[in-house]
Amino acid sequence: SHRLSRLSRPRSRSSASTGKRAVYVQHVEFEVAAGKLAEWAPYVRNYLAVQARQPGGVSFRVLRLLNESNRFISLRTWLTQEDALRARESAEVQLAGKPARDGGFYAGPARWTEHRLWDMVWGLAGPTTFATAGRYVHHVSGGVGPGKLDAWQAYSRTFVAVMARQPGLVSHETLRSTTDANRFIAMRTHVSEAAAQVGPEFEPAAEVKLAAKPARSMNVYEGGEPTVSWACEVYDGVWGVAGPQAYDAFMRSLEPV
Repeated sequence: SHRLSRLSRPRSRSSASTGKRAVYVQHVEFEVAAGKLAEWAPYVRNYLAVQARQPGGVSFRVLRLLNESNRFISLRTWLTQEDALRARESAEVQLAGKPARDGGFYAGPARWTEHRLWDMVWGLAGPTTFATAGRYVHHVSGGVGPGKLDAWQAYSRTFVAVMARQPGLVSHETLRSTTDANRFIAMRTHVSEAAAQVGPEFEPAAEVKLAAKPARSMNVYEGGEPTVSWACEVYDGVWGVAGPQAYDAFMRSLEPV
């Protein structure tokens, strides 16, 4: 089965550099039209299953924004951009997407952005629950200030490593835009919303406060794209044929910055 269920992978990883393996991520924001959610739900489940069978697929997740029940984010992770393009043009994927084209499921156009996986770590609660429905995801997008990318990279590596030790963390992923190296998306997946209170936005442990301090002292976000935070939940997810081994290979390829 390609349904996301159980992983038995290592939890450790080292810091990253440009020598890491490339993992390509399509990030799609969309809204399901009013009154269409009941029809859309079985469609998207089938569409995920079809994507999961395509060569080069790693994982496919759909997040729902909390308090905005018709707004979603689709995260389509592939080994390469070429794999994603090949899958999009395949007859099977085209056929699976036909109900959406015919059914008027969506309210307005989707917003597509493309990214590379830049850093990833499993938390103490992962990786067995990486995409279990109902998991809480703190989704943060923003930009690094001009001339501060090197400082941000070193800070981010340290911060992610500390967060990995916090109770209830499943995973921490950092994506970087393929069109602007200063733009990023960070996603922390927790076993529950209550477990997410370990983040620096709340009342964290002393080590989290200390790990977050360089971001303020070095003003790494000053002058960058404003930060936007969303509270989400995992709505559905499947493994692709490349599966969790692709994440393991990525993490093993990481080197110090």
